[in-house]
Amino acid sequence: MDEADDHESRAVEGETYLEGKLRAVRVIGEGGMGRVVEVVHTLTEHHRALKTLRGPLAHDPRAVKRFLREASAAGRIGNPHIVEIFDAGYLASGEPYLLMELLDGATLLDWIDASAPSWVALLDVFVQACDALEAAHAAGVVHRDLKPEN
Repeated sequence: MDEADDHESRAVEGETYLEGKLRAVRVIGEGGMGRVVEVVHTLTEHHRALKTLRGPLAHDPRAVKRFLREASAAGRIGNPHIVEIFDAGYLASGEPYLLMELLDGATLLDWIDASAPSWVALLDVFVQACDALEAAHAAGVVHRDLKPEN
């Protein structure tokens, strides 16, 4: 983690969301559209991922509609290879959010780089990804950002 990443993690650590029900643990990722933060529910102590749409997109009605439609779409799909979404709405700041299952482990790209998996292991992951995409397409959902980093 470089100094900028470390500063960003400290900046979010301890922040609370949804009337104090969720406390930020760390930034998982941040990009042009938004940010994903690991949060812990203050009562149940369940760890989740809080995805927010940020910047100008947070105020763009079309972008917000597409972002929140992701929650509805994931609920319709119901596939073990697709992250579960527990809640969606707006934070007090006005930013739209999705509260999602927190996945442990590395990205596909990191896993490949770190372990040089066999072709059999890669094929197994590929089949799981195809299963998820087939379920998404059957529900009328198109994934617009499919890549090994996700």
